[in-house]
Amino acid sequence: MPLTSDEMEQLRRAVMERWDPIGVFHDQDDAEDRAAYWDEYDSYLPNIADHLRRGDVDGLTAYLARVRTVDMGMSAQQQLDRNAAQALTDWSSSSLFRPA
Repeated sequence: MPLTSDEMEQLRRAVMERWDPIGVFHDQDDAEDRAAYWDEYDSYLPNIADHLRRGDVDGLTAYLARVRTVDMGMSAQQQLDRNAAQALTDWSSSSLFRPA
C-alpha cells in the first residue's frame, strides 16, 4: 500500500536524520534551501516502510547496505547501515508512524 503524504513526510525526515549516506541533510527549516535535496531518498522510502512494517532490522540493514553500495556506488558501511536500521525501527515503533 502506498504511503500517505503525511507518512511520506514523516519517513522522509526520519531517513534524512538517521541515515543520509550522501550527506545532503541540513537541519534547516528554510523550505527553499531544503527543496534542493529533500526528495533525495524518496525512491527508497516505500521499501524502507515495508521493512519497518515488519520490524525487520536485519532486512532493513541489508536493504540500506545494498542501496549504499549498489545503487549509490559507495563503499560499504555495514555498522552505519545497521545503526540506521535500528534507529529507524526504534523510531517507527515509538512514533505515530504506522504505515498500513
